[in-house]
Amino acid sequence: QVERNFYAAILNTIRNPAPGFLSDEEVATLTGEPADIVPATELAAGWAAFARLHARLQAELAALTDAQLTMPSPYWEPEPWPTIGFRLHRFESHLREHTNQLEKSLAMLGIKRNEGQMLVRQMMAALAEVEGLHIGVADLSHAAVDAAAAQIAARFAALPQRIEAITAMIDAVTALDHERIAGLVGAEPVLAATTLPDGRSAILFAKYNGRADIVQTLLASGLRLNLAEAAAVGESDRVRRILEAWPDAANHYSSDGFTPLQLACFFGYPDSAQLLIDAGADVLAVARNSMQIQPIHAAVAGRNAGIVRMLIAAGADVNARQQDDFTPIDAARQNGDRAIEEMLVVAGAK
Repeated sequence: QVERNFYAAILNTIRNPAPGFLSDEEVATLTGEPADIVPATELAAGWAAFARLHARLQAELAALTDAQLTMPSPYWEPEPWPTIGFRLHRFESHLREHTNQLEKSLAMLGIKRNEGQMLVRQMMAALAEVEGLHIGVADLSHAAVDAAAAQIAARFAALPQRIEAITAMIDAVTALDHERIAGLVGAEPVLAATTLPDGRSAILFAKYNGRADIVQTLLASGLRLNLAEAAAVGESDRVRRILEAWPDAANHYSSDGFTPLQLACFFGYPDSAQLLIDAGADVLAVARNSMQIQPIHAAVAGRNAGIVRMLIAAGADVNARQQDDFTPIDAARQNGDRAIEEMLVVAGAK
């Protein structure tokens, strides 16, 4: 809507001898778009309509002359009206501010941009800068500008298909659809590294939901695991290599607030747990989420007696309280796990 209105205001100036204020219908006629710029259609149709509008705007405004940039451009203000040049810069500022508002809204909804999305944003900004050089500089040689635009556009060529594949992968992972996941990853192994909108990786989401089949398919793709993922799926060799290179990573938190040790403890991987403890992982670390668990809560909840013993030996607090003041011995009794309950009592649990 914003782009169409600014575009119409500029066209109104350069096409009409005596430009004035425009009705919605006149705006639609000038820009070749329907009066209802946001029809009740699917999102894909809306994006296609915007792409057509933007292409027309870019093609036509690239030929603006210096003289036209100084012409008054009626929009909504009273006279004296600002110039087309001012209007273009105001349009640019308007779009930047709307983009900022979108970013803030996504953040408030808990939707985090992954690295690929941030890269697309940077590339779009670069392309916008190049496009801007075309507008109103008809007397400037376009050779270098066109070359830069062509290079950036070439990098964008595969993006629609890639974004479509990522979206399909997110949908498949969210639905825990193993067949679709296997097909997508088989065609494009890099999709195994997909991150969901809430920040969790595909492999952690599958692990949390008990889908060992999906986990194995993702691992078979050659997926390069981070420490939290490696700890959660029991890839102890990967855990060892990461800790050898970055020992401090032992106390980093996953995107959903768990430490690698907490994940290894819950899912029952003693080798990974021991590697993490030996590297200095904090056995008293509290999860940075509403659960507020420590590693011992995770080990007891996962019914992993050997890891509980390991944590006690490393100094874990057997009376630590998590969310709702739940203690390790409460979890052991809830699970009917007498062996772990007795182990905790011997260690001083109350």
